[in-house]
Amino acid sequence: MTKRRILHLISARGGGMERYARDLIALTPDYDHALLHISDDCAVLETNGVFYPLMLPFGLGSDPTAAPPNPTASHQPERLWDALNPDVIHAHFVSALALQLMEAAPPRPLILSLHDVGFLHPDAFAQGRAIPTKDPKWIARWREIALRSAKVLVPSRFILEIWEQTVPDVAAQVLEPGVATPILPDAPMRPLTTVGIVGAVGPHKGKDHLLELVQLPGAERFRWVLIGYTEDQLQPGALFDGRLWVHGPFDHADTARWLSHYAVDIVYFPNQIAESFSYALSDVWAAGVPAVVPDIGALGERMRTVGAGAVVPAGCEPTAAIAILGTLADSDRLSWHRALRDAAPVPDHASMAKAIAPVYRLAMDTSEALTEDLAALQPFLRSQLDGVVFRSENIRLARDYGQVREWAEKLEADVSRQQDELRALSEARVEVDAFAAQQTTQLQLALDRIAQLDSDVVALRARNDFIEASAQAIERDLHTQLARAESLTAEVHALAAVRIELETQRAALHSELERVGGELARMEQWRASMEQKFEQVEQARQRITTEHDALRINNAHLTLTVQQQLSALQRLQDEIESLRIKGARYDRVLGLVPGPLRRLLRRLASRSS
Repeated sequence: MTKRRILHLISARGGGMERYARDLIALTPDYDHALLHISDDCAVLETNGVFYPLMLPFGLGSDPTAAPPNPTASHQPERLWDALNPDVIHAHFVSALALQLMEAAPPRPLILSLHDVGFLHPDAFAQGRAIPTKDPKWIARWREIALRSAKVLVPSRFILEIWEQTVPDVAAQVLEPGVATPILPDAPMRPLTTVGIVGAVGPHKGKDHLLELVQLPGAERFRWVLIGYTEDQLQPGALFDGRLWVHGPFDHADTARWLSHYAVDIVYFPNQIAESFSYALSDVWAAGVPAVVPDIGALGERMRTVGAGAVVPAGCEPTAAIAILGTLADSDRLSWHRALRDAAPVPDHASMAKAIAPVYRLAMDTSEALTEDLAALQPFLRSQLDGVVFRSENIRLARDYGQVREWAEKLEADVSRQQDELRALSEARVEVDAFAAQQTTQLQLALDRIAQLDSDVVALRARNDFIEASAQAIERDLHTQLARAESLTAEVHALAAVRIELETQRAALHSELERVGGELARMEQWRASMEQKFEQVEQARQRITTEHDALRINNAHLTLTVQQQLSALQRLQDEIESLRIKGARYDRVLGLVPGPLRRLLRRLASRSS
């Protein structure tokens, strides 16, 4: 007897949706299953382990909520369904292309599984919100699909509540995804030192939050391991100076082994957008490892129900998350492991198979008895395949299509940014060339000025030679005057000795004062003559002082001129400064000469009288 066929519509990007569909296929071997992997503009049919690439005979308009843009091609999806000819359609994927396929589907029993909140808005995950906003036109079209469905399945109470609020007139049933790995008993208790992250971490999985978190100063106390990959790091390797180790892609069946291998104490979920169920959390709990999850969506709902870990506030900053992890590291986490042991928080495959069996039986009972098999599919596939062998490694690329597309968009943005930078550099180069021409002109003017300054320097050097010769003559004259001053100083010293002697003779001279009174007039005349000579000496001193002041003024003027024209004439200034010092010394010597001589002449006049 020919098996009844179930066609599963899933995303070509893979993920938990594909895992769910493949688990159903493995759990219901009584049916003939096929997978239609749907991307943005094409699809791949997988049947009996063979993959057939299909170019769909219709396209999408700019508005995914609108009807197909080509009216003449609106009948073409039916041709695809005629070739596929399934007994039951099980749709797991919510997208514009999947919506068009289901709207054109023949009257076959339809099962609709909602694996996320994409039924709320065509760009639900591009919004970056925990719960996306609602698009009434989009919801209305999906409601029509739900009304035609034999059963609407959701993975958690969280999605069920949103569905009931959005489409209250269509009932849905919770069917939790099961895992094959049994829960590991008695997980070891040790200090919290290693924090793990499990799965592919993209933008809607909290990649930016995670990368910012591991670079914080407080994150240094933990060892961070990503058992999975990001769009920027597909291969194993360390990031951020070894703080985060990226394991790379892995088989979800090996989750427990890798958690044990890296000695992960707790798993952190950086998600910023609500999850519908999270296979990763089931795998982590099945491995006997507690988790820390955001208090949004099914993650928060499941954690509050089971208690095998902790929740952080939805949308909390990385610094707050680090503080919470630090608090948990110092707490007693034994109760989490008890919850994993006693609560049986992870649905298994047996319960999953038990739940799906009546759903498929109901769908098959309402299906028309069809005898055609996959042979009817061949003419259409031959017209589409065009000799292409779709190897098994290529389907892996199809699953990664979303990641590659995001990376391509990033590269396009980088190229656009680099083109803008090149344009800016070109404009800057024009400005630099103009500036260089201006600087060249200014440099030529500066060279001309330097040549003029060189000629001025030659003239200044000649003038400096003349000034040096004059300074040497002045220095010789000053030496002469200094010698004369030293001679006068010796005379002053001699006169000082005479003063002592004169003081001793004062008494005798006073007694002889009357005797020499007659000679006083003559001595006064002689004194007047000496005063005249003294005035001549004073005039000579003033003349010398005047000449010295003139020399000093001339020296200051020359020094200022030399300083303005060439700093190299500093040496001349030092020499002139030495001359100034010698002139000041000469002034002090001359200032000492007149007083003692005057007093000596007066005493001699007194003595002679």
